[in-house]
Amino acid sequence: MIQKKILFIDTGSIIGGGQNNLILIVNNLNLQKFTPVVFSRSNSSLLSILTEAKIKTKELSLISKTSSSIGNFIIMIMNMFYLTYQLLKLVYYEKPEIIDSHCNDSHLPAIIVAKFFNISVVVHQNIYIKQIRHRIIDYLCGIFSDRIISISKATQKKLTLPSSAINKLNVVYPSIHPNIFNSDLSNRFSLRNTYKIKDDQIVIGTLARISPEKGLEYLIKAIQKIKDAHFNIKLIIAGDVSSEAEKQYEQKLFDIINEQKMENDVIFHRKTLNNVIEGSYDFNDFDISVAPSIDEAFGMFILESMALKIAVVASNVGGIPEVVVPDETAILVNPRDSNALAKAILILIIDKKKRIKMGENGRKRAAKYFSINRTMLKIERIFNEI
Repeated sequence: MIQKKILFIDTGSIIGGGQNNLILIVNNLNLQKFTPVVFSRSNSSLLSILTEAKIKTKELSLISKTSSSIGNFIIMIMNMFYLTYQLLKLVYYEKPEIIDSHCNDSHLPAIIVAKFFNISVVVHQNIYIKQIRHRIIDYLCGIFSDRIISISKATQKKLTLPSSAINKLNVVYPSIHPNIFNSDLSNRFSLRNTYKIKDDQIVIGTLARISPEKGLEYLIKAIQKIKDAHFNIKLIIAGDVSSEAEKQYEQKLFDIINEQKMENDVIFHRKTLNNVIEGSYDFNDFDISVAPSIDEAFGMFILESMALKIAVVASNVGGIPEVVVPDETAILVNPRDSNALAKAILILIIDKKKRIKMGENGRKRAAKYFSINRTMLKIERIFNEI
C-alpha cells in the first residue's frame, strides 16, 4: 500500500485547543496509509509532546513578537517570507503529498509552497479573527486550497470565501482522547487537595486562556452575586497568559477580585498541560464547569467537561450550541450577562439531581458524537480524496 506523506504546520507558541486537536489527529492517523511530519516552532510545547510520542517533527524558526503594534506588523510580514522559505526547503527534502496548515499565519505560505510543488494543501480554520488581513487570507484559501476544514458550523459561516469554495468546505469537530472515557471518575479531589478546599464547598471552575474574549470578569461578578446569597462555593480559574495584553487583562481580573474582597473565594490555577497523548486532565473535580466566553469557535473545555460528567453553564455564542444540548447537557446564557450566569449556576448548585443528570447526559453525548474514531474517519476521508 502506498502511503501519503502529510506535512502538518503549526506556528503557535503555546498549547491551545487547536494544538490539542492537531496532537490527537497526528497521534491517531492510520500509519499504514499516512506518514505524518509536523513542522512547528523549535521552542514550542507541541514539538516536545509530539517528539516524545515518536512522531517525526521538524523545527521552525520565527521572529518573536514585540510590544509594539507597528513592530509586530513588520515582524508578521518578515515571518511570512521566512516561513515560506523554510517550507520550500522542507517540502523539497521531505516530498509530502499534502500540506495541512493549522494556523492562520501559515495558510498563505502553505498555499504558495503547495502550488509551487504542485501538491495538495488543506487549511484548518480553528478560530475566527475579524481583522481585514485574515479575511483576505480566508478568501485566498477559498480560491487556492484543496480543502478548508472548520471546527464548527459557526466558524465556517463567518469565513470570507468566494462562492466557488462551496465544494471545498468541511466541518470536522475536534475530539477528545478515548482514555477519558475509561478514567476513574470517582477520584475527583486533586485540586481540592492542592488548595485545601473543604468537602462541603461547591467548586465552580473554568479552563481558558486568560484573555478578554473568554469573558472571565463576568464569571467573577456572577460568583460575587452567588456569595452574597451565602452559598459556600469556590471559583477556580485554570489558565495561563502568553502576551502582554493577556497580562493586562489578568491584572484587571485581580483588581475586580480585590475590589469585591473575593481574595479567599477565587483561585488562579496555573494549569499543567492536558496530556492529550494519555488523556489525563487536571480539572476533573469541578462540580460545575463554566465557559462565559464572549466568542468561541468550538468550546473544547466544554466538551472535556461533558466527557468527565461535569454539568456545564456556557455562553450561547459561536460553536458552543453545536457541542451541547441546551437544558440537557448544559445551561446556555447570553454573553456579558453576569446576572444570567449567576442564576444558571445557582440552579445547578441548588438542584444536585439536575447537576448529576446533566453530567451523565453530557458524557453520553461526548462519547456518541465527538469520539476520536468519528473525527479520524472524516479527516482521513478528506486526505484520501485529494
